[in-house]
Amino acid sequence: MNCKTNLVETYRTRYPELTYEGDRAIVLPPGELPAGVLGHCIALALTYHARKGR
Repeated sequence: MNCKTNLVETYRTRYPELTYEGDRAIVLPPGELPAGVLGHCIALALTYHARKGR
C-alpha cells in the first residue's frame, strides 16, 4: 500500500515529542501511553478525507 497522506507530517508538527518511523508510523513505547495525544492523532486520521475535501 502506498500512503500518500500528510498525516504523519501533521503529527510531527503538532507532537515533536513522539517518535516516528518513516512517513507512516508513530512508534509507541511500552508502558504508559499519551492517551490525549494518541486520541487526537486517531481523530485526525479518521477525519482525514472529510477535512481534505474542504
